[in-house]
Amino acid sequence: MDTHEPSSDGTFHVQFVAIGDSDFGWVGLGYLSTALKAIPGVSVGASYFSQAGMDEGCEAVVACRPDLVGLPVLQANLRPVREFVRRTRPRLPEAHFTLGNREVTAQPELMLDWCDGVDSVVFGEAELTLAEIVRRLIALEAFDECAGAHFRVGSRVIRNPGRPSNVILNGSAIPTATSCQPRTAFCCRTRRSGFSRFCPHVAALPFVPSAKLAA
Repeated sequence: MDTHEPSSDGTFHVQFVAIGDSDFGWVGLGYLSTALKAIPGVSVGASYFSQAGMDEGCEAVVACRPDLVGLPVLQANLRPVREFVRRTRPRLPEAHFTLGNREVTAQPELMLDWCDGVDSVVFGEAELTLAEIVRRLIALEAFDECAGAHFRVGSRVIRNPGRPSNVILNGSAIPTATSCQPRTAFCCRTRRSGFSRFCPHVAALPFVPSAKLAA
């Protein structure tokens, strides 16, 4: 069985894993990537595969030997996400597994209980929260008072309050899903969901298996 070890060069690697049989428009991973790349010593990658490609996807993520695995959760991929965690968690015992996105925001505590093997769930806007989780993991700090996330540490569950929804990223105000209006500078039209948040710092996002996210 493969086991996880810290990167030999000291880099803390975050691997986002987007599982879906359709084009869900994972633009949110671009926001998170930009926020995380501002932390010295952090690298970010993304794997994007369908449920039918689960076997190959699991192997690719394990081969990356990530320090943190981030999984966006939608109603359409609930079961594939849980199956992915079931397969990869034993092979990456030292990695931190976290869930986020709309389904987690709606029911964070339920999602933490539902997906055995997950270490944390991030609810609401995640740019600041996930960056703080990474910093705490690097510094070996506790997760108490880490706003915007719940954690499972052994048999203990840490329930923290949420964060304000308006996020500042790279010096620019990023509107939330509720405050963003059509035709603003931060909006673009996607095929599936009409207007969506858009950040000028992450205009190109190559979401292919194991691809490095563009800066």
